[in-house]
Amino acid sequence: MTIDKSRLHPETLAAQGGGRIYSRADNPGYDQAEALIASLEGAAAAMLFASGQAAAAAVFQTLAPGACALAPQNMYWALRKWLLEVAVPWGLAIEFYDNASTDDLAKKAHARLPRLIWIETPANPTWEITDIAAASAIGREVGATVAVDSTAATPLLTRPIELGAHIVMHSATKYLNGHSDVIAGVLATAQDDPRWQRMRYLRGAGGAVLGPLEAWLLLRGMRTLPLRVAASCRNAHAIALRLQRHPKLSHVLYPGLPTHPAHRVAARQMRGGFGGMMSLRLAGGEAAAKTFTANLRVFKRATSLGSVESLAEHRASVEGLGTLCPADLVRLSIGIEHFDDLIEDVEQALKEIPVRQRQRSLRQAGHNRPEAVWHRRRDGPDARNLQPDVRRLHARKRVSAQTEGSEVNGIGWRGVKLRIEPLTADRWDDLVELFERPGASIARGCYCMYYRRSGKHDVPAEMTYSEANKRALKSLVDRGVVPGLIGYENGRPIGWVSLGPREDYAKLKRSPVMKPVDEQPVWSIICFFVDAKARHRGVAEALLKGALTWARARGVTLVEAYPCDKPKKSVDDSMWFGAKPMFDRVGFVEVARRTPTRPVMRKRLRAVRRVT
Repeated sequence: MTIDKSRLHPETLAAQGGGRIYSRADNPGYDQAEALIASLEGAAAAMLFASGQAAAAAVFQTLAPGACALAPQNMYWALRKWLLEVAVPWGLAIEFYDNASTDDLAKKAHARLPRLIWIETPANPTWEITDIAAASAIGREVGATVAVDSTAATPLLTRPIELGAHIVMHSATKYLNGHSDVIAGVLATAQDDPRWQRMRYLRGAGGAVLGPLEAWLLLRGMRTLPLRVAASCRNAHAIALRLQRHPKLSHVLYPGLPTHPAHRVAARQMRGGFGGMMSLRLAGGEAAAKTFTANLRVFKRATSLGSVESLAEHRASVEGLGTLCPADLVRLSIGIEHFDDLIEDVEQALKEIPVRQRQRSLRQAGHNRPEAVWHRRRDGPDARNLQPDVRRLHARKRVSAQTEGSEVNGIGWRGVKLRIEPLTADRWDDLVELFERPGASIARGCYCMYYRRSGKHDVPAEMTYSEANKRALKSLVDRGVVPGLIGYENGRPIGWVSLGPREDYAKLKRSPVMKPVDEQPVWSIICFFVDAKARHRGVAEALLKGALTWARARGVTLVEAYPCDKPKKSVDDSMWFGAKPMFDRVGFVEVARRTPTRPVMRKRLRAVRRVT
């Protein structure tokens, strides 16, 4: 292959009807690499990009503003972030579906009629498998383009176009190159149609063109692709089988194991092996996961995959704030080293970890991590002094004090301490007092009834809107419904948070921003109110933490919120829902975003176990 580094091709400048003119638009070095990839994928054509991210972005950029695209809940983190922070503000509607559930994909596809369905299988870093043939059939039913990120599978194991997909994407940095010396991406298409030509234009217009030397290095790497993939698959499968019952691992995530939920689907669409990627979840939690990676000697600690050398990373640390990746997960990219060296390295790294290593680091601060369980110190002079008990994080037969009583405690990010109580009939006057103070005109006008109703409702002639809402909320409280929590500081009510089962808020079903993401049972945190004299002290965050503790003690395992996400401080009405950074700090993750400034966020809770 000739490496042509020239930017200009003067011999064709005057040519009529075609020819190479400028390497940014065309380069002879691409031809062989693109032709080989198209042949491997069974595609009509292939196109090289400067990175996998650029290739993926080009697919989404073919959509017009206002179009809907479906993407998997678990996917490459940088692309997910790009969708939420670039594609959504640009005007796309992004809806996430369950990777492993064809039913969930079908339901959302028929409801939203997307223009694009994006699939990643196996899905990084938890390696769920999506049935490409079934997803492609759904795409045909709704008229959507189906694009598959097949980076982890490689074209040697899975050929998505043969299974009905329209577009295939690879981060060629990974397995296609395989030597950690190229950053590149590639798309392959079932048809050379106007959609494909649009992607070609976007590649050139956006400057996402691969250099000729990188194209040569990529072609060089693909010469050994069959040997590398075969060795990687053999090693990974053997390691997974060896570790699947290890006492210091809670899960071995690998589609080649018969215990994998989608093993049969993987066996059907991954021919010749199950790939070289796996993840381990440590029984000792986050601290054990970090200790394990630090103990490895043969595996290199690096955030990449698909190379000849074996790599390991604590993925949640790499992805950072807002990650969906479990904190106890270590991602392994299995290379072509000898199996004995690899398994010996993994087992010696596990050997030094206690079976139930306690989770330290941030959890020792207690209030900085929402998972910490709070209890009353009974051996101190102050009966209300709260301390985090890290030992109770994993205790199977202990119950925190607030489970049995009504009181919950919250601590805000600036250290404000609240006593948080459910709104009951005997505390009704406290809420009224809070809402009657200066700065609470909107709160006392609504009395947190707006989202509990759908459509218009009649207001008696003798009442104001505020009085009618107040009576309606009082009626709920008198019937034993707990519509929210009150935060007290030194016995004085200074804050309120409204929460409850999502079905209690009828208006959410019709809301374009807050409509249900799926049918999972979930509680909604609707709004906050803080006394004007107590603001900017972390009261809302203390209320949020108290709400999570209160919900958890009642067996709730999933909580949802609808915060405001704006680049600057805001005082508009949407701030009643809270600011996104506050939810980020306590571990919520974004699951949908229908408008640029209003994400839907969720947090999964570990229910407190009651002991009788």
